[in-house]
Amino acid sequence: MEKKANTITLFLEDGSPEGIISAEVDQWTGKVLSFRSGMLPDVFNLEKLNKAGVYLFVGPDEDNPLHSVVYVGKSDNLEKRLKGHELLANDDRFHRIFIYFAKDENLSSGHITHIEKYLIQRLRSLKTAQIKNGNDGVAVNLSRPEKSQVENIIEKLELVLPILGFTFLTDSTSNRNSQAVRKAEFELVAHDGRVKASAYEYEGQIVVKKGSLIRHPSEATSSLRKNTLIYIDSLIAESQIGEVVDRKDVLAFQNDVAFPSPSAASDVICGTSTNGRNLWRVQGTQLTYGEWKKMELDKATTK
Repeated sequence: MEKKANTITLFLEDGSPEGIISAEVDQWTGKVLSFRSGMLPDVFNLEKLNKAGVYLFVGPDEDNPLHSVVYVGKSDNLEKRLKGHELLANDDRFHRIFIYFAKDENLSSGHITHIEKYLIQRLRSLKTAQIKNGNDGVAVNLSRPEKSQVENIIEKLELVLPILGFTFLTDSTSNRNSQAVRKAEFELVAHDGRVKASAYEYEGQIVVKKGSLIRHPSEATSSLRKNTLIYIDSLIAESQIGEVVDRKDVLAFQNDVAFPSPSAASDVICGTSTNGRNLWRVQGTQLTYGEWKKMELDKATTK
């Protein structure tokens, strides 16, 4: 689906980017709030929340620093539910809360039940967070108009959540199969040709392609950062990286995996601290990623 331009208004309710943030999308009746869990009393003073809505509790995953721990919930009366929620009372890992409700209060129990189930299942399928929910939510029957309304709500939530820092619902694989979004293809060869990888740039990220080989983590050097080793372990646990038949010195990507920078990708692939801007080269050439990026910037600034 082609992405459309949107106007999103963020308002710092208390003047702090770390405080209460409200977000609204142009021509949408929904409203979202993001805030530290300790600010819940301030939120109740700010907004009447005796209405239906969906909420998320978010905190760091102690076993994987690149992931979050998330609990998804819903209620016909957000204020009453949140005031008595046992997770907030007994688990201090949840540092931040996200709340969605409709300004026109036109949300039914069926709407929020469907949204809750979708979010839980979406998070489980993406494997981008540890889900604290013990079940997958409850299935509900909605009319065609209701389904259309809920799909629009979900579309807006998936748009707003990353802007507020909740990136775990982002599917970085969407639209990757479209060659139109790929500005260039890259390749990396290291360790006397034993390690070979291919990648492309998508929305500012480096996406390493399925089948690319990485140095076995048991051979990683001491310069490789601990967080990178932890991330490799998580990729293995999630079956994003797996063994190669008749090869003990390498592992292989089982799916396309996105990295925030060329060096983040090359560190994982080479098993050592690297400068990915020099290691990655435009496929079939000797042009480095850094040189290619400079050319792209020069073209952009001389139009």
